[in-house]
Amino acid sequence: MKAELIKALEAMLLVGEHIDLTQGMTIEELFPVRFAAAREAIAKAKTGSRMTEDEKLKHCAGCHDNFYNQPGNSTTGRCWMLPKAKLVLKKEVHFDQVPPWNQKAEKFLDCFRRPRHVYVDPKQTC
Repeated sequence: MKAELIKALEAMLLVGEHIDLTQGMTIEELFPVRFAAAREAIAKAKTGSRMTEDEKLKHCAGCHDNFYNQPGNSTTGRCWMLPKAKLVLKKEVHFDQVPPWNQKAEKFLDCFRRPRHVYVDPKQTC
């Protein structure tokens, strides 16, 4: 059967006929796994891949302002920077650390701060 199909296709190509091997299927139907991942990525990008406040709170441990996330320490019980905080990749560098800064970059909230530390771009070494 394969040989017959190949001969028929070759004959069609010789005559110059347009061959539609997709049989009217869309690209998404032909490659469902690849497009499912793409749709998921697009959906995350549209929503800004927002983390919930509870997910963000996990990254607040060790931050100087985590004090405000404790009950009774602020009027809302949450740090005021938490709603707009984003997770970013940064290197944590102690003030006394001498360059080059070759440690691995870690994920921190963009508002994260710890006494006697600075946060620099992952590629920065001094």
